[in-house]
Amino acid sequence: MDQEGEVLTTQGARTVKGFEATLGKLQRLFDARAKARGGDAAAEIDVALSEGELGMIAFDEAKKRLGDRKLTDAQKVLLADLELGSMITDLQNAKDEAAQRALMKRIADSAAGGQLPADGEKKEIFLRITLNYAVNEEDPDLAQKAFDALKPIYEEMSGKDNPRLQEWMRRVEDKIAEMRSAKKEGCGSDEGMEEGCGEESGDK
Repeated sequence: MDQEGEVLTTQGARTVKGFEATLGKLQRLFDARAKARGGDAAAEIDVALSEGELGMIAFDEAKKRLGDRKLTDAQKVLLADLELGSMITDLQNAKDEAAQRALMKRIADSAAGGQLPADGEKKEIFLRITLNYAVNEEDPDLAQKAFDALKPIYEEMSGKDNPRLQEWMRRVEDKIAEMRSAKKEGCGSDEGMEEGCGEESGDK
């Protein structure tokens, strides 16, 4: 909250790193606003992007305020990151199962193509959604890809030797192995003569 009582953002990850990241984003916003008030037109771009990054405005609003202004490479990266983050917000606000499923697929497709939010917290959520989607869709290759990306994140958060993390990893690994086994068995039957059968695991 600022001096005028405006709620600037809500804290995400309640860790030292999380608070430091939020403070850094707030400082960038304050600096950009100061420059914009001083007549720096280019700083208005940073204001819109910073407000979007902090969740003060939606991605569509940020994009609308930017219009056709020329962005630097760093600003383009941040704008793309805001778009990826907006998928998470849209999923959280989706009312029906069909909309939720479509958004989960969109997130999973982005992750499969290597498009992940740069923001650490959003990246973890993105990958977790992708893993859940892959398990629901019985896609062991996508599940493995999401799991491999999540492991170092969770190990840093909880510690490699955390018993609960070790148990979770074991269960996920068992589930992926089970899906691979089921996929092999399906490919060995008449019903398994479909797209994907005969491909080596991991070629997706």
